[in-house]
Amino acid sequence: MKTLKKLLISLALLLLVPFTVMAKDKINVYIFKGATCGYCAAAISYMNNLDSEYKDYFNLVEYEVWNDATNKKNMQKVASYFGDTVKGVPYIVIGDVRINEFAEETTGPKIKEAIKSAYYNEQYEDIVAKVIGDGKNNSDSVFIIVLGVVVVGGIVFVLIMSRDVTDDEEEKVAEKVTTKTVKAKTEPKKTATKKITTTKATTKKTTAKKSSTKKATTTKNKTKK
Repeated sequence: MKTLKKLLISLALLLLVPFTVMAKDKINVYIFKGATCGYCAAAISYMNNLDSEYKDYFNLVEYEVWNDATNKKNMQKVASYFGDTVKGVPYIVIGDVRINEFAEETTGPKIKEAIKSAYYNEQYEDIVAKVIGDGKNNSDSVFIIVLGVVVVGGIVFVLIMSRDVTDDEEEKVAEKVTTKTVKAKTEPKKTATKKITTTKATTKKTTAKKSSTKKATTTKNKTKK
């Protein structure tokens, strides 16, 4: 059982490591766009086609603002928070970096630098999610954390159950030891009883022999007379 416990604890630690990493794995890159905006489409295509290194850094979150009044209002909230005057779309937000245009030759490197900087920044904050309060910044994290809690909870349950089993086994072992101890204590008494009985039987036989001898002697004496 001790080996099982060690294995379960090791498994729990191994499972917690990826959960800890994944909970802060990717940052969110926001783009406020227009439905038929060519520059917006080019920016989205550019970010979606970044090499695998950058794809592991971020999630792209899109808000269409020309036909959606709520998204337009949220874009204005974000711009107001930063003190920006939005000239149009695309309006790209990466951490605290804002880019209000797109041209691959000039804007592309800025986007890549902002993504990498935000990803490696320990103080990174998803300001857009904070301002508009949609919770997009932590949906993945919440799911992963919940999953981690479920897995760890299951392991803890197994440990508790194994502990109960161990306690039962210990009780059984204790009962066996107690039983053996009781037997060990009672067996000498039985032996002593047998010895006493044997002694009594021997005494009786000796007494009987002495009586027989006396009788025989008495008979001889009478015969001599």
